[in-house]
Amino acid sequence: MRTQFVITTIIILFFTLIMWMGLVNILKIYKMIKVIDEINGQRLTPVIVPIKLKVYGKIIVALYNANNVQGVNVKYAANFDKNSNDGPIIIGDVIRNKCNALAVIGENNPVPIILNQNFTRCDFTDNEILALKKALS
Repeated sequence: MRTQFVITTIIILFFTLIMWMGLVNILKIYKMIKVIDEINGQRLTPVIVPIKLKVYGKIIVALYNANNVQGVNVKYAANFDKNSNDGPIIIGDVIRNKCNALAVIGENNPVPIILNQNFTRCDFTDNEILALKKALS
């Protein structure tokens, strides 16, 4: 009788552990899918932006088009330092200096902010950078 109780307890604990691990994984997946909340009081959504890379001496310039608040298609440029090995976060392959980069857009500002590998190009605070890294990892 005692062995049956021990075996039943072990089985219940085992299935509880499996359910707990499954719940943790589901919550991690949900957190990765949802948008980045409450950075400067607004919701930021990660997007992929097609860019064209140009090199001018020690500066890498990422050129991209986006619609501003008025809905006008405008060219934007993001500058990166070539010597610091800190360029944009490139998604996919670079073909003829054209590629896709990771950026974020706000709910009030449709112009994407291209993220660099250390987030130093953006005017985010340290807590906001940690929140971005946590949400994007």
